[in-house]
Amino acid sequence: MVRPFFEEYVASFGLQSRVRFHNGDFFKDSLPSADVLVMGMILHDWNLEEKRTLLNKAYDALPNSGALIVYEHLIDDERRKNIAGLLISLTMLIETQGGFDYTRRRLLRMDARCRLQGNVRRTVDRHRVDGGGNQVRYATSDSLRLD
Repeated sequence: MVRPFFEEYVASFGLQSRVRFHNGDFFKDSLPSADVLVMGMILHDWNLEEKRTLLNKAYDALPNSGALIVYEHLIDDERRKNIAGLLISLTMLIETQGGFDYTRRRLLRMDARCRLQGNVRRTVDRHRVDGGGNQVRYATSDSLRLD
C-alpha cells in the first residue's frame, strides 16, 4: 500500500538508484543492512518494549558509520506546545494496543537503553550531541525536509 507512493516520491527527486523500499515484517524479519534506515511514524504505534526492539534491530542492521532517522510528531518536553503531538499520542492510545507518542527526552532515554548506549551520535532537531559510531537523527514533522 505504501510502496507505490514511496517510489513515486523518490522518483520525483531522481533518487531511485540510491533509496529503496524494503517490504517485510520488522518484528519477524531482520531489517535490511543499509547506510541509513528511516522509521517514519513507526515507533508511535507500539508499546515501550516493542519500540526498544525496533531500535535495537535498526542498530543491528547499521554499519558503524550508519544513521537511523526517527521521524515522528514528538511532544515537547514540557507537554505544552506541540498540540499535534499530544493529539496524535491520544489517538495512538485509543487506536492501538499500547502505542503512544513521546517527548524528545523520553526518546533519548529509550535510545540510551538500547545496545549502542555510549556509541551513538544524536541529532535532536538539528542540535547535535556528539558521541561516535552510529548516528541517530530524531526529527519532528516540521524539521526534516528533502531539500
